[in-house]
Amino acid sequence: MANKKENIMAKPNYRATIIRLAFFLSLFLPSISFAATVTGKVTDKQTAQAISDCKVKVMSPTGKTLVSGQTSASGEYYLSGTFGGLILVGVEKPGYKTQTITRVLSGKTALVEDFQLEKTPVNNTPVIASLLPTNRTRLIAGDSLTISVTASDADSDKLYYCYYLDSKVIQSWTTASSYIYKTSSKDEGRHTVKVEVKDNRGGIANKSAEVYVYFYAPKM
Repeated sequence: MANKKENIMAKPNYRATIIRLAFFLSLFLPSISFAATVTGKVTDKQTAQAISDCKVKVMSPTGKTLVSGQTSASGEYYLSGTFGGLILVGVEKPGYKTQTITRVLSGKTALVEDFQLEKTPVNNTPVIASLLPTNRTRLIAGDSLTISVTASDADSDKLYYCYYLDSKVIQSWTTASSYIYKTSSKDEGRHTVKVEVKDNRGGIANKSAEVYVYFYAPKM
């Protein structure tokens, strides 16, 4: 009886082994590769016109490029290579938003994917129409120097202003389009007043002027 019991205990558990093997294989199935193709056409979402010279690539789930190419004059692309399972297909071109999709190739060797790309919004840089003080403005030490800017933005973006005396910031970014600087005897000499104007989308412009501060009224 003892030997029979030992034999029963020693008998392998085939069912558990098969379950473990299936689980192990399932971890690698998504990475199984085979000869496959990805084709399609890329067009402008607004105009429906074909977009040429787009970079199209097939990537692994980690973002590694497996195969890449470009669209033709008619916006079409054809990519072939050895890949499968979970893949990413991405399209990019300057001036357009990059687009990436996720697909699973499982026993399917041909994938057709069309893309409609949206243009990246164009941001107009702010325009400075005028700056006060004008160039070569003269002041007496102790006078107030009023720095005033007239600027506009074609996109109607909110504008922000930064004021400099020489290379030193005297007023950091603010929505106020003017700033008053009180001069003193230590400011005697020639200086450069500069104003930077930016919108909230990265557009920036600047304008500067030279001013002279005298300890006493200069002879004219």
